[in-house]
Amino acid sequence: MRSNILFSIGSSHNATDKTQDITRHIKRLLNDWRTWLIIILGWGFFFYTVYIGPKSAGDSLRMLFLIYTGGLLAITWGFHRYHEKNLIETTPTSKIRSLALGECEVEGKVKPTAKNNVLIAPLTQRRCVYYSYDVMEERRRRVSTKSGIGRYNWRVIDSGKRWVPFLVEDDTGAVLVYPYEAIEEFDRDVSFSVSRGELPPPKINDFINRRRYLKPLHRTPGGARRRIYKETFIAPGDDVYVFGKAMERKANDNLGNVVIGKDDTTPLFRISDNSEKGLIEDYKKEMSKTLIGGAVAVLVSYGILLYALGLL
Repeated sequence: MRSNILFSIGSSHNATDKTQDITRHIKRLLNDWRTWLIIILGWGFFFYTVYIGPKSAGDSLRMLFLIYTGGLLAITWGFHRYHEKNLIETTPTSKIRSLALGECEVEGKVKPTAKNNVLIAPLTQRRCVYYSYDVMEERRRRVSTKSGIGRYNWRVIDSGKRWVPFLVEDDTGAVLVYPYEAIEEFDRDVSFSVSRGELPPPKINDFINRRRYLKPLHRTPGGARRRIYKETFIAPGDDVYVFGKAMERKANDNLGNVVIGKDDTTPLFRISDNSEKGLIEDYKKEMSKTLIGGAVAVLVSYGILLYALGLL
């Protein structure tokens, strides 16, 4: 008997999924008290210098506020990622047979919950439990240039992603993962580039024919020159890392009484095809960029302000 949670999650034919991902990241950031502490202290310090200090700044100098604020947000995001990295590092990887309820991390192979409970990736037609795709088109943007030639930029004209619940299996057993609201981090699997005048590969041509709103490249308005089709998928048998919350589950099926997912108290829910070690290295690289870049933006903008006011 199949569980009543075996259904696909998330389907889109536009950029809505990306907007939802960005919104999710912003909500996580704003729900952290450290974010508000850094922003309030930083803005207060800047406001005091500009408006209350011994000399007032002119309107032309207040544009530094944007650089300063951007630096503060970068520093805040860096500390947020540092918190997530520590959470992953300090949580031991559990064997599925001995998995306890609460925060946990597991690693293993992806296994469908049932033979027919899989998705078909739209570009490669691969069986999978997750896929995401993007179709980007190079469009001419009309701008006034000395040469009189318009510029080209890339525009996402179609995108989407879908999940189905799946099992993670190691050498001791298997556990159900309900991936709703997970932060996914996967390497891109395939990418096709098609220029105007070229015939797309058969699978891409089938993809276009299944989506009537995607016109062939030679019939697109605005002189589109190229398209890029990208796809990521997680297939049965792939290695996967999951950090989330193990919760009790009641259902009349053979999928066990534990599910890894997210509730209101879950600090982090992440699914990746990277290992824990690789994921931590990625965190360290991102932290270095955001913390150093943010600190440079804050110090430079504040230094320029102090110099302009004659205080430096």
